[in-house]
Amino acid sequence: MAGRARNCNIETTSARKKLKRGRQPHWQTLEPGKSHLGWQRDPDAPEGRWLARRFDGRKYTVRTIGVADDARKADGDAVLDYAMATRAALAVVDAPSAKKPPASYRVRDAIEDYLIYKRNRGQSEAAQRATLLTARRHILPSLGHLIVNDLQPETLDAWAAAIAAQPPMDRTGKPREKRAAPEAIKRGKASANRIGTILKAALRLALQHRKVTNSQWLIGAKKYRDVETPRTDYWTVGEAARLVAACDPDFAQIVQAGLLCGARWGELRQLRVQDFKRDHGALYVAAGTSKTGKERFITLSRQGEAFFQSVCAGRGRDEPLLRTANGAAWKLGQQRLRMRAACKAAALRPIGFHCTRHTCASLSLMGGVEPHLLAANLGMSLAILLSTYGHISDRHRKERIEAGSPKFDFPLDRKVVALR
Repeated sequence: MAGRARNCNIETTSARKKLKRGRQPHWQTLEPGKSHLGWQRDPDAPEGRWLARRFDGRKYTVRTIGVADDARKADGDAVLDYAMATRAALAVVDAPSAKKPPASYRVRDAIEDYLIYKRNRGQSEAAQRATLLTARRHILPSLGHLIVNDLQPETLDAWAAAIAAQPPMDRTGKPREKRAAPEAIKRGKASANRIGTILKAALRLALQHRKVTNSQWLIGAKKYRDVETPRTDYWTVGEAARLVAACDPDFAQIVQAGLLCGARWGELRQLRVQDFKRDHGALYVAAGTSKTGKERFITLSRQGEAFFQSVCAGRGRDEPLLRTANGAAWKLGQQRLRMRAACKAAALRPIGFHCTRHTCASLSLMGGVEPHLLAANLGMSLAILLSTYGHISDRHRKERIEAGSPKFDFPLDRKVVALR
């Protein structure tokens, strides 16, 4: 028999703010002993989610039905208020329960459900688009038609090996290099690891939601070890100045912004004038625009404050903070050709806009910014900052070791003879 659930007030945003955050949901009874509507919010999540729970006579089954209107206005689709969530939960619990997982559930269905799940969890639009493009290019063509319950480990092993052996493609679909050099082989295996992570996450979600029963594939497509080769690119102060000088005025402005605050392209292009907090000397990155789906404040240096104050002067609160020459907001992918042209004009190796983030991280570390403060500013973990973004020059490393190493007071010209 089902246990008695404690009824919680989850009807309004103000009432939900008083509830404890964590993995344990708060439930409200729809039908005593049979069904409930739940609300749950992770400690670091910007908003909660609605859950529907049904008792089938033996156990409860729980299903996520949407994002709660804790931070965004309800739209009846991805974001639901209490009334919408109640109707959706009743539709779920009144639907006939599936005795068995669908026999025709395919890999493409798992990928589609995974994308919906990530959207409902607040993943940014840019991250969703990147996942979708990766799936369309590398997963769906060879695995999309396969039934998940029929997947075998050797199938995923062969797929991962083919991904690792595939040369990287440019945007026209032509290979950029051959997989012959050792470093190129490592890059191919690292790509297979990243793509395999998306595939397995989608399959695990299907298994968790009981849409499939086969889990043999878990032992397939094991990750390649010791193949990650983090980028070591960053610009010096002089190189960054050359790059900015080589850009068109409107593009130079957003490049300067990236160098000064280290935000991602997708975050910078969606900033509004009101996101610059003058009183705090910071930029506000909303959860919906962040790659990680978490809001944060970027504390600015004095130079950064002065830059954004000049950018915001005389502007409306809802206008794009960083604009193109015609006054419109920047779009996804609009930076690629401009970066290539600017790097060529500045006599720098062609590299993407993301290098502004690496440059901000590296120069800040070498300038003495404490790593944990910088990691919070950039919206990443300390481990990722130190392993991937914080590039320290050999000269700086030598200077810092020399300055901080102990100085012993003993002669160095003393002759020492080994005893026999």
